[in-house]
Amino acid sequence: MSHVFISHSNKNNRYANKLANKLRKKGFNVWIDDEDIHTGDNWQESIISGLRTAGAFIVIMTAEAAASDWVQREVKLANQWQIKAFPILLDGQIFPIYDKNSTQYETVRRRFILGPKLPKDKFYTLVAKEVGKSEEKGDLVTLTDLVISASQREDIKNALHDLENEPIVIGQKGINIIVYLLIIIIALLGIIAFSSLQDNLSDPILTISIDCENDGSGDGTFVIENNRWATSISWELNGQTNSRNIMPFDSFSVDTTEGAQNEMIIVTSVNGGRSVATESCP
Repeated sequence: MSHVFISHSNKNNRYANKLANKLRKKGFNVWIDDEDIHTGDNWQESIISGLRTAGAFIVIMTAEAAASDWVQREVKLANQWQIKAFPILLDGQIFPIYDKNSTQYETVRRRFILGPKLPKDKFYTLVAKEVGKSEEKGDLVTLTDLVISASQREDIKNALHDLENEPIVIGQKGINIIVYLLIIIIALLGIIAFSSLQDNLSDPILTISIDCENDGSGDGTFVIENNRWATSISWELNGQTNSRNIMPFDSFSVDTTEGAQNEMIIVTSVNGGRSVATESCP
């Protein structure tokens, strides 16, 4: 007597285990992907070996299973190895491969409050024709329980080889994670850039420079240059406070008092922040 292989998304574990228990009570041996059952096994080899030696293939069709690479791989292999399929539609849509082949399937859609139902008795009768069943409770099959023929071992070997050489496909979940990480990185870079900009704006030495241009007659001109991103500057000259807006990387001139000696200009504010940049002009 061979076993029944149950293919399902781990999002549907509860229903899959409920179905497995029902099958066992009816005398079927069942292979189901359960880490508590297959502890210590090479899980890829265990899954593919369990599938290759199965006499019947039950796949629980849901939106999650449709999006699962492993479930779709199992569906493809079962079809390739001509293992009789017994699809169960829990929710979502029937898989294209079964729709195309007009494969008969069992509908057990989720019911309001009561939840999904198990297949009717006729379903188990059809499965029994493929694998047989015992009058006693069936077993949960593990890798060590499998009797594998030489041809089946070759099929398993080829399937594992194909799996190793399969291109890595990033699913929607992986894409979402990458997008979230990029957003976080961009946000962190923005914070660092803003912090650096704030430091520059508050540092008059980095932000502005003052030069004195002497015309040789004793009079001079202060040239205030905006080296970075200052937008407003205030200064004191002869006790008088003045201010003006300025464009980034722009400059303007302030004349010294005619005939004054060693006159000092004090830039008191850059972008509203306190500043102490000073320059004397003879």
